[in-house]
Amino acid sequence: RALRGDADAITRCLLEEVHHALALRRADQRTAVAIRERGCRDECAKALAETLQQRLVQRALDEQARAGTARLACVLHDGVGERRQRLVDVRIGEQRRGNYALQPMSKEAFIQVVTADQPEAPRYFTYDAVLNSEERPTLDEALAREMNPLTLDAVLALKANGAQILDTRDPDEFGAAHLAGSTNIGLGGQYATWAGTMLDRKHPIVIIAAPGREPESAVRLGRIGFDHVAGYLQNGLHSLESRPELIAKTERLSAPFAAELLSSNLPPLVVDVRAPREREQKHIGGSLSIPLNRLAENLERLPKNRSLLVYCAGGYRSSIAASLLRGSGFDSVSEIAGGIAAWEAAKLPVRHTEA
Repeated sequence: RALRGDADAITRCLLEEVHHALALRRADQRTAVAIRERGCRDECAKALAETLQQRLVQRALDEQARAGTARLACVLHDGVGERRQRLVDVRIGEQRRGNYALQPMSKEAFIQVVTADQPEAPRYFTYDAVLNSEERPTLDEALAREMNPLTLDAVLALKANGAQILDTRDPDEFGAAHLAGSTNIGLGGQYATWAGTMLDRKHPIVIIAAPGREPESAVRLGRIGFDHVAGYLQNGLHSLESRPELIAKTERLSAPFAAELLSSNLPPLVVDVRAPREREQKHIGGSLSIPLNRLAENLERLPKNRSLLVYCAGGYRSSIAASLLRGSGFDSVSEIAGGIAAWEAAKLPVRHTEA
């Protein structure tokens, strides 16, 4: 289709688009730098305010003003471009009227609005924000490097040098038998989120997975920028059959049995690893609240001379927590199988936080 308008007008239109794209790119880079240098969500909200208010909305308003008599210079001869611009005008207008983040307000007010009640971002967000501004290998390239079968001896050598052993099987399978010192983050839950939160970006990862699920384990890590997988344990847990001394287990107790332990003379310390908002709704009486994403930095709050009983909502996060605790030197750690949902199903009492 032929474009109506002189070459200079078309050139100006294209240059404007390029300038706009570069402006957004610089805003993204400023956000990444803010996260890297300060780790402050207010800085990110400030960068977002600049992008929305100064780049997108103001640019749209400027275009509307220029289009009063001639619309945009880049109008298609059959009117498609004009109709498209009208649609843009309408949509920008709708957003200006109904979107809370686009209402007239100061930058300070914008920051307060968009950060109110925001949950804490997973730790890997900081890493990814910086990573997105850098050139990295593709997922396929990373996967080709990472699908490296390792013998048990090779895995143990890597572990001795600081590698993280990530077991991606379901919590029940992990609890029944696993390589001592490994961390369980199952593929059946919020795998990428918790892997990015609990694992260290600076140390290599070795995967132990159910047969055939090694590629999925690595790909889902790669999608959050965790492409430092050294390989996977060849033949999975079967490699440990001749080395039973390397096998560990985690007790997953039924809710009624856990309740009996709590009424004994030497009850375990119950640790609630759910988020604060979940705990506000209901919790097991006498339990200590340490959210899973804060567990590693609060280990000193837990006694090593007392048994620990961990629970979450349904048993996924408690398995992550129990594996972390066992790997950190806590010898007597068990879980409530099925979490607080199983506790309630057994008609056991829960408490509610008073407002």
